[in-house]
Amino acid sequence: MRSESILAVIKHSGYEGRMTTHGFRSLFSTVVNESNLFNPDAIERQLAHVPQNRIRSAYNRAQYWDEKVRLLKLYEKQVKEWIV
Repeated sequence: MRSESILAVIKHSGYEGRMTTHGFRSLFSTVVNESNLFNPDAIERQLAHVPQNRIRSAYNRAQYWDEKVRLLKLYEKQVKEWIV
């Protein structure tokens, strides 16, 4: 999704000036990290972060697909609870 789309949602939801696209990324990271249910590598990959350890990065090509699907489902559930 383009950042302009996210900014439009923020504006139309009344959060302009109070929330940013990176704020949503930070909120996501906080929620799933605090759940202690997921591999930190999977969380970082979901955020499209590149591993800092260059050697590990060169050898670990895992995409953590199944775990990323589960963590997005948990986040979806959490967001729905906040909205209601």
